[in-house]
Amino acid sequence: MSNPTWRVECDDGKVRSVGVGAVMRHLCVAAEATHSAYITACIAHGTSERAAVCALAVALGWPVVAILAPGQLTRAEVEADAFRRGAEAMRAAAKRVCDDVEASAEHSSEADVALRCGARIDALTMAEVTR
Repeated sequence: MSNPTWRVECDDGKVRSVGVGAVMRHLCVAAEATHSAYITACIAHGTSERAAVCALAVALGWPVVAILAPGQLTRAEVEADAFRRGAEAMRAAAKRVCDDVEASAEHSSEADVALRCGARIDALTMAEVTR
């Protein structure tokens, strides 16, 4: 076992780390109880890692929202990723609009192009928001 780090997402907004490892015939979990002390629990072999992490979190009185396996994202991380992807898509759409306006306005002033570009982006944004 490579001693994976599980995470416990809690109601208070904190995400706490829990190390999991095998010692002899037991599954051991460890977490920081205070800034200077760690608490460790050894659980009978055959218990799942998730159950061992959950048992330690309950023993520490953590207000558990979710037990996250190594590499699993928290709700906030999933939401942030979705927001980032949405913002990137809107930026790309705005660039396409501006490129189209500039291409069709060879003989227009810069101010006119900027106004038309802004108006098209506003319309695009409203169309996205109202979906």
